[in-house]
Amino acid sequence: MGGKIYAIGGSNDNHWPFSLGTVLDVNEEYDPTWNVWVFRKPMPTPRALFAIAVYGDKIYAISGISSEGATGVNEVYDPSTDSWEIRTPMPEEAWLGKNPSLFEAAAAVLDGKIHVIVSGGAHYAYDPLTDAWAKKAPLSLEVINALVVVDSKMYAVSGDSLNVYEVEKDSWAPVTSAPWQLTYTVAGASNEEICLFGLPKVIPAVFGTLEPGLTYIYRPHNNSWIRGATMPTSRFYPGIAVISGDLYVIGGFIHVAADLIKPSTSNEQYTLQHPPPNGEAFIQPEHLALLAMTIIVNAAIAAFFKHAGKKRRSKGNCPSDPRNQIEDGSYIL
Repeated sequence: MGGKIYAIGGSNDNHWPFSLGTVLDVNEEYDPTWNVWVFRKPMPTPRALFAIAVYGDKIYAISGISSEGATGVNEVYDPSTDSWEIRTPMPEEAWLGKNPSLFEAAAAVLDGKIHVIVSGGAHYAYDPLTDAWAKKAPLSLEVINALVVVDSKMYAVSGDSLNVYEVEKDSWAPVTSAPWQLTYTVAGASNEEICLFGLPKVIPAVFGTLEPGLTYIYRPHNNSWIRGATMPTSRFYPGIAVISGDLYVIGGFIHVAADLIKPSTSNEQYTLQHPPPNGEAFIQPEHLALLAMTIIVNAAIAAFFKHAGKKRRSKGNCPSDPRNQIEDGSYIL
């Protein structure tokens, strides 16, 4: 926005899911030309995982997770005056009572309105000129990671899956998913293509992050996927900003082990290179090795519990006893 990038809110917790008391009100301005950060006026309501959109040279921060849980608060930042304004919040039915550990919000500007979707699929359009909300077609999904607009169509990103929204019809349609399962995904648009940045979904969390974050690029004009360069710093839920076609991937969390995380201050610039001439979606060889390793690990775990189950039964546990079945299932899951 105006050649500057604004990093707002977030959390500085060291555990996942992060606790509500760790959400931040911080507002930092980054100048890519001079590679300099400066602090600006903090956001009135500290929050994380909220929707953010630029409209009319102002930044709208909507919904997300506050210190009290899921919220519909709508706050607007004006960089020219370094000031915040409170606007009409998102309707309560979209966020009230939602589980904060599973709640996210995403926003994008389409047809002169700010469209906001929250986890669970509730979809509303906000008109900044009238300060009013309108209910739109919901989307059937558990988690929303990002909204991206390309060629007057809005794409909702949830993990490795995409759905496209047509404003004239007020309807959604599924799009071909990415060729690799992703989680904790963020996304941005560059040169009429959608870049997804996420972690591989195949590795159980207890084993930690074993490879750099993945980049996949969706090309709406021919409904195809290609693989992009991996993120130098493997992390989840960073912020995304686009300036002159380049994507800046900033902050986020680094997975340490189990539920331990570490807030990241990384700021990495991604330039979308010209895609391969055949335009085919592909998986790198190391992914195949990673998948094989995961299958082997899972098979070993299954074999262990199968063997343990035999020992329990040999000591008199009855396989048909529902209590034993529940115990076995909880271990395998």
